[in-house]
Amino acid sequence: MPRRFGLGHVDRIRAEAFGLPGQRTFRLTVESGPCQAFLWVEREQLEALSLAINELLGLVRSGVGRRGSSPPEEGVYQIEFKVGQLAIGYDERRDLFVIAADAAEDEEGLQVQAVSLLVDREQLEALDREIQEILAAGRPRCPLCHLPINLGETHVCPRSNGHLGDLIE
Repeated sequence: MPRRFGLGHVDRIRAEAFGLPGQRTFRLTVESGPCQAFLWVEREQLEALSLAINELLGLVRSGVGRRGSSPPEEGVYQIEFKVGQLAIGYDERRDLFVIAADAAEDEEGLQVQAVSLLVDREQLEALDREIQEILAAGRPRCPLCHLPINLGETHVCPRSNGHLGDLIE
């Protein structure tokens, strides 16, 4: 069973991208008191998280949220892993949103294999805005097959059997 570390209501959560479009890596950076977590994600996971955030925010029409519990103040903790599964939910009792991340199966030897954290509505909305900016800065997508189009290359769209490649460039 994975060892889960609860970060409580975090001070800050950010989405970040590193590298050039087509070669980027992505991560969620979380700060909570003396704790930092670097959660490496795939572009598709960021996109799915943004969709889930928008759906959840539409369902939950609450206030800002109440401050949740914080992690222990003893020592400085740093957690880093590649995310295999990412989930989001709502804690009605605390009026806060829960994000849970489990390490990918190929990540071995980790002391912490799963992280859960709490964010309020304002933090979640800011995270979604950052994710949208990151996604918009990537390679353009084909309107037919939705695959990324590499700049300077002819796109051979599988949905059109390659016949519309010149129209999409």
